[in-house]
This record gives sequence, structure tokens and C-alpha cells, in this order.
Amino acid sequence: MEWFSSYGEDAEKAVKRLLGKKPSKPKGLFAFLTPSIDPEEARKSFTQAFLGVPLIGCTATGTFTDEAVSGAPVSLALLCGEDVEVRTGIAGGINADPVFSLDSIETQLKKKSRPHFDPVAVVLLADGFMKKGSDLALTASEIFQVPVAGGLAGDIFTMPETYVFTENQTVASAIAGAMIYAKSAPSLGLAHGHKPISELMEVTKAGDNVVFELSGKPALQVWKDLGLIQENTPPEAMAKTLLRHELGVQIGRNYIVRYPAGVNPDGSVAFLTEIPNHTPCRILDADKDQQIGAAESSAKQALKSLGRKPSGALVFDCAVRLVSLGDDFPKAVERIKSVLQAPFAGFETSGEVAILPGDTEGFHNTTTVTLAFSVTEN
Repeated sequence: MEWFSSYGEDAEKAVKRLLGKKPSKPKGLFAFLTPSIDPEEARKSFTQAFLGVPLIGCTATGTFTDEAVSGAPVSLALLCGEDVEVRTGIAGGINADPVFSLDSIETQLKKKSRPHFDPVAVVLLADGFMKKGSDLALTASEIFQVPVAGGLAGDIFTMPETYVFTENQTVASAIAGAMIYAKSAPSLGLAHGHKPISELMEVTKAGDNVVFELSGKPALQVWKDLGLIQENTPPEAMAKTLLRHELGVQIGRNYIVRYPAGVNPDGSVAFLTEIPNHTPCRILDADKDQQIGAAESSAKQALKSLGRKPSGALVFDCAVRLVSLGDDFPKAVERIKSVLQAPFAGFETSGEVAILPGDTEGFHNTTTVTLAFSVTEN
């Protein structure tokens, strides 16, 4: 198994740079595009250059590779080798019924040629505006029964809709999946760097992705009680505060970050995914150094679980971290590069997916997810 990464100002330049590395036996192409790139035209360029090679990709808030830590309009990762295969599927209607869409993808995978290896992982890319990320991750884990990693497409800050694509088509408001079959399994690493700063609370009133009350108080009041927000805090300053002090859903001794994406006049807070009633939670805090360190921790965790030298990786980072870190975001990518010392490509997501079979949660915000693959064993 061998990985090659590439980047470019457009699809053709990224492809040219990739072909210049003379990859052999390509089995799967992973592509991430910023809003300046037309996804359908890019898909055509990729399929023409890599005829018959499975492709999966999406639009993104930003992209990066080991060679382009400061970002590029197009980032690519090509998986090659005789010991690996990739199959893709795509389905619309993800907001309406994630289960139906994932079932459709599973059916598409089963109809394709029989692989020579066992399934080892699924890469999942979905509509950036969906509000059922937790449901998506858990359903995918139950259906595919392998580690699932990926993210929601971007850019939800500037685009009216987001796109995912495979070698066959480009679709808005949809989900795409790539099953990877190989002799050896990859490993997952994830980290966010946040620490709790409040007492344990409980979601006492919520509906879908909106939390109305925390421990019987209007949700926003909790941030006010901690002195993080005042009654007269301007909207821009409030958004900046919530960007740093997010909600942490407690699972055992750990926390899964939930980004407060908006505040309503009644004091309720909207998030990027559903949060059920009775969920235990705390307010979190993380400064820039902690968030940059989390990227390094994610890569280290993936390598520790892998136990062997990596051949390459896919990295799914959060658009919120891009906004929060600003010009310091490349430092986080540099940390990943220093740990992996192997080709990788990734993008800034609208929400990250990382789940192992049996996990009770697998959708994340403001988190770095590393899916690392090992070199071929002789």
C-alpha cells in the first residue's frame, strides 16, 4: 500500500503534480475542493486522468496536504498498491433520512465486483448543512461494521449548498462513501484539546439541534453565569466567546465537542447536530496552543494504534478550528506532518466523523481526526 498526495490552484494542476510522482497501481482517489473550484468540472478532470479508478470527494472550507500546509484550492490523496481496493457509493436525501441513504450506499457497494480483501474502513463525506451528524455516524457504524472516518462538506459559511462526488456523479445535499478493502487495517486518532471549566450539567429541554435549557436554565444563561458573556455583549463578541467556550458532551471521562453555531432571542442555543434531552455536559475551554497541540495528539494517537510505519493518511479537521486559529492553522498541519512523516491530505470540515464499531458516539466538532494507513508488510 502506498499513498501519494498533491495540491494545486485547480484540478488540472493538482492532477499534473500527482502524475509527476509516477504513482503505480492506483486504487482510489480522494479529492477536496474549496468553493472557488467547480466540483463537477473537477470530477471530470479527475476521472479523465485516472480512468476507472474509484473517486470520492467533496467541497470544503479549506484544504491542506503534507506539501501544502498553508492550504490550496485542491488537495488530493491517491491510494495505490496490489494489496488494497476501493469501492464507492453515493446517495441523496441525507437530511431527510440518513438510514435510507446509507442503506443505498451499502447496496451499491454490494453490487460492485467482489473485492479480494476484507473491508477495513469507510471514508464518509456528507452534506455540510445536515443536522443529524450523530445519527449519521452511528448508523454508518452499525451498517458497515468497520471504523468510519470523514466529515461534512463545506463551505457552510459562504455556499448555499455543499457537494459530494464520486467517479460517477456530483450531488448536492447528499452523502458519499468509500469502502476500503486491504490486508491490513488503518487506525484512528482524534483530539480536540478542550478542558471542562463548568460544573456538570444536564440538557433539560432540547429539540433536534437546539438546546433550550441546561439544568433548568435558559441555555445561554450558563455562559453568562460563568462570566463569559454579559447582558450587553455584542453579537460578534458573543460569537467569538462561543467559538472558544464550546459545549462538551460527557461520555465516560471524555468529552465530545459541540459547537454553539447560533443564539436565539429566547436564550436557546443552536448546534450543528442533535443533542438529546438528559445529555450530561459541561462548558469547555481551549486556547490556540491547546488546539494546535490537539492536531499533534491526533496524529500520535493514530500512529500508536497503527503500531507500524505509516504509508499515508487522511486528515479531517474542523472549519471552526480554522476560524479560531486563523493564521496559526498551518502550525497545526505542520505538527501533523512532523508526526506522520508520510503523505497526507485533508480538509476543514463542517463536522468530523470518527467512530469504531461499538462506540456510542462518533460525530465531533472542533476536532482533528487522523485516519492512518500502514506500509505493506512483506
